Amino acid sequence: MTIKLSTEEFRNIVAFRKVTKIHPIDCLTNGNCVYFLVDAKKLGAAIGKNGSNIRMLSRITNKQVQLLGLEEELEKTLKLLLPSLKAVEENGNQVTAFIQYPISGKRFQVIKEVVKRHFKKELKLMRY
Repeated sequence: MTIKLSTEEFRNIVAFRKVTKIHPIDCLTNGNCVYFLVDAKKLGAAIGKNGSNIRMLSRITNKQVQLLGLEEELEKTLKLLLPSLKAVEENGNQVTAFIQYPISGKRFQVIKEVVKRHFKKELKLMRY
């Protein structure tokens, strides 16, 4: 599956690279928020000292900025993206994540898109 970026998302990636000196894996926009996917090992460097890079990117994009860590394994990535994750069940193309606390609809849509784009699976959330 080829990831298609809007012009705005492409500009945001360029800004991210200039500010952080790190190449993001992906960029998603949802409402007034820009989400950058970054290798989980580089999250600290991408955030910057005391969140300085996040503040700078927020000013440049005029949106709230969120960084999401991406691991090679789906379950590890879900643990980063869903702090209240209790269990994961995979059944073919379907992944069910059991979480203790609910998350916002916007955040769920972004996480669902990340799983679809990078792991080629459909995500479903269930309360644990």
